[in-house]
Amino acid sequence: MTGLDQFVDMWAGKAIRYFGQLQLPKSRVKTRVKNGVPPASGRVIWFSWPAYGKTITQKKLEQELPHLQATGIDTVILDDGWELLWGDWQPQLKKFPDLKKLAQQIKQHHLKPGIWVAPFCVSSYSKTAKTHPEWLKHDQAGRPIRWQKFWRLPPDPLTLDLHQKKVRRYLITQLIKLGKLGFELFKLDYLIYAFLPHDQKNTRVYRQFFSELRAAFLAKKLPLEILGCGGPIKESLGLFELMRFTLDSSLQYFGWFVNQLVSGLNNWLYRDGFEVALKRVPHLGSAYGLTFDGLHLFDHHIFIDEKLKKSVAKKILKISKKIKSVNLNLTVGDSLLRSEMYRKNQWKKYLKKFKKIIAQ
Repeated sequence: MTGLDQFVDMWAGKAIRYFGQLQLPKSRVKTRVKNGVPPASGRVIWFSWPAYGKTITQKKLEQELPHLQATGIDTVILDDGWELLWGDWQPQLKKFPDLKKLAQQIKQHHLKPGIWVAPFCVSSYSKTAKTHPEWLKHDQAGRPIRWQKFWRLPPDPLTLDLHQKKVRRYLITQLIKLGKLGFELFKLDYLIYAFLPHDQKNTRVYRQFFSELRAAFLAKKLPLEILGCGGPIKESLGLFELMRFTLDSSLQYFGWFVNQLVSGLNNWLYRDGFEVALKRVPHLGSAYGLTFDGLHLFDHHIFIDEKLKKSVAKKILKISKKIKSVNLNLTVGDSLLRSEMYRKNQWKKYLKKFKKIIAQ
């Protein structure tokens, strides 16, 4: 079974079975990453999705910054929710009036600014899709390819055709614009769209795109780190500093009340997302910057069983001590703004332990 198939089958509820059994010989792992991007290790990243979902605003993120800095976070990622429409990659000005100022404020708190983009997706409602229908992938009947066949509400993502040079140039231009605003790390999500309709032959152009992207940023003398998300593992080895190819650690899409109702689902996502990442360790070794998704400890807005939170936190430290050959990184999923002072201190102690273990 290919890495691509493993990712596709994850959505059928088979995450542990397939994601945990990556059948890739270590010799081939070494070959794929020999000339690849050096993977990150020991990074502690906060991203807005687990804590806020699409309710994130510039004001909320600015309020988080002093608490994130004081706790020991090194990178802050503005996740999904800043953009107006997928594919156009323009901000919602009511929520984010000044992205450049936001990136500057993140840096002023001695944190690296990052931002979320789903590069290969384009909303059917977007100006890009309407202006350039020829950029889209189509099925044999001439219809635009959709992953979500029955869900036509925004963003209703369609798939861009990476084989077209104009498409790759457009995407790189949009990312460079964000780089010029001051964002240095890009969480690039839904990378599986490059392979729709489930075609492994797209690996070449997929990898070519990221090579062209890095060359363009280098030419502009802009810093670039990539956190690859939502894509096939084998096809992505050596491309990114960090990878986060697991389930979301919690659902924050619909607000506080609904999250209470889906607390059981949150427990499942949190447990299985962690186990999926863990089971890759023996297969991948030091091949990429493994990122445990959205660790939760004390945020009372995140409805996950308290015993499960403590158990996962202990396991992460235990694994970090036990396996020295793996490049481990950590993402924090709690809002530290919402945490009491003594909880912030507990977060600070925990992250200090993690960094100390990784540094040894």
